[in-house]
Amino acid sequence: ALLDVTNIINPSVGTTTLKDIPLVAYDKNGNKMDVEIVPKTVDATIEIASPSKEVPIRVIPEGDVVFGKSIDSITVSETNVKLFGDMDVSTIKSRPKGRQKIETFVKKNSEIKDVLGMMYKELKEGHQVYVIAPLIEDSDNSSDLANVCNLKDQMKLAFGDRYKIDIVHGKMASLAKDAIMEQFKENKIQILISTTVVEVGVDVSNATTMVIFDADRFGLSTLHQLRGRVGRGTSKSQCILISDSDTERLKIMESVDDGFVISEEDFKLRGHGDLFGTRQSGDMTFKIANIREDYKILLQAKKDSKEYLLDKSSDDDPLKKKLISDIAEG
Repeated sequence: ALLDVTNIINPSVGTTTLKDIPLVAYDKNGNKMDVEIVPKTVDATIEIASPSKEVPIRVIPEGDVVFGKSIDSITVSETNVKLFGDMDVSTIKSRPKGRQKIETFVKKNSEIKDVLGMMYKELKEGHQVYVIAPLIEDSDNSSDLANVCNLKDQMKLAFGDRYKIDIVHGKMASLAKDAIMEQFKENKIQILISTTVVEVGVDVSNATTMVIFDADRFGLSTLHQLRGRVGRGTSKSQCILISDSDTERLKIMESVDDGFVISEEDFKLRGHGDLFGTRQSGDMTFKIANIREDYKILLQAKKDSKEYLLDKSSDDDPLKKKLISDIAEG
């Protein structure tokens, strides 16, 4: 039987594939199943060698709590999801084996020679480099921002023909993107210039340097995810954030490599966004509560509500009956 699962997010290092995590399977009653679990690294599925394809199962990271229930869906997030009251939350805090700590530096545009020198040092040692830009090409509204096309010309000017340089971005056809990524994995390309399309799901252990131009244009969580593209092998790795503004916010990245801490800082700086909408920043429209300042109260309210609903002695309470009826009606 195949259980379709997208990449599990490890907040401490970004996205990690299923093969990095010990997995165990449980039946609908919470009993551990004696079955073989084979992670599929290409299509992000898990193959379960179970006695029957009809057996309801739950596959989770080994050591997590099992609540004795089968599940209908899995939601993955690099940030805290405890506020969703009907979810069981499994948290992965450990760093995958073999991952290196990544040194992070904040540089100004005037220090570009230093950055090129750091890149050259790694390239001479046979390693590879990611270069990230916020734009694909020149824009009338953002002509002062770095873009993939211009950076390719600048990198060719700096490094000449000594290293193969190429680009990848979201407007390219899938086959073209896949071909370039395959060449990068095979070290046929040494400098890959890209937008954030490489933010997740890319694993090149020989890449040791991540350079992000106009880093102030990205949220801290996005920067952390991009940083997680390097440090995936045994070699020392580095992430260089280039910006002339908002450097105090970016310096958080220099001292913090814990994804939970970074997501909390991002949360404080960007605001809450919508819980059931598409807005990813700004304030929520709660009349009283502040989701950040009243976070502990919200968690306690969730706990108290669950205890009240599960308490059989209050089943005849008219208020409880009305609450359950209102919830059932949506």
